[in-house]
Amino acid sequence: MSITLSDSQEETLRALMQCHMARREDGWWQPISQETSCATLFKNDDVRFLVKVGFAENLPACTIITVNGAGYALSLVRESLADRALAFATAAHAAIDQRRKYTNENYIVHPIAVAEIVKTVQHTPEMIAAAYLHDVAEDTPFTLMDIHDEFDDEVAELVYWLTDKSKPADGNRAARKAIDLEYAARAPRMAKTIKLADLIDNTLTIKERDPDFWRVYRHEKLRLLDVLRDGDATLWERAAAQCEKETA
Repeated sequence: MSITLSDSQEETLRALMQCHMARREDGWWQPISQETSCATLFKNDDVRFLVKVGFAENLPACTIITVNGAGYALSLVRESLADRALAFATAAHAAIDQRRKYTNENYIVHPIAVAEIVKTVQHTPEMIAAAYLHDVAEDTPFTLMDIHDEFDDEVAELVYWLTDKSKPADGNRAARKAIDLEYAARAPRMAKTIKLADLIDNTLTIKERDPDFWRVYRHEKLRLLDVLRDGDATLWERAAAQCEKETA
């Protein structure tokens, strides 16, 4: 198979190879880490691919790829919708160096956690993509139109319903949450399922690390749960259980 990359894409590919593989005397690239690494998104004839390097047992069969005339032994796989969404969300949140409150972790750990929760119940590829992207329009310079242009209508619509409707100019926190509550009530079932996963992951951090705010968040969450009953029943029960008051 032969592909052509831009200079910058080829530079990224070479950097990936040099970081994770060492060239043997016979010209093949030998993985130097037990971990499988993924990088270098690019298009070839309008098909997006994801390059993966690692030990053979962790990868699809390796292929000899000719890149701009140079040969590489690596795995080249079609990029899934989830791969695209995770890459987009990671870049969007990293662009503003967004961090998780309380832990200072890279923000992308939260969308990843939400997607993993959604995966535990009935879901579609579009739901997983939207879980990765659910805070992009709300928190980063990227807009809903950017997401629509990059992904299909179903993904964009789910992210639309997962993005808060209220704005700072709408009043205090109580006023804004009332607007968002009415908005959430009208969301489709798939969006409500993702929202339940979002609430579950946020609760894990808030309840443990900020007891004072937890009292406020718990009240808001209980009101949200009333309008999210159309979402997945298992996740609804899980989210509701987090709000049960602990007995002494």
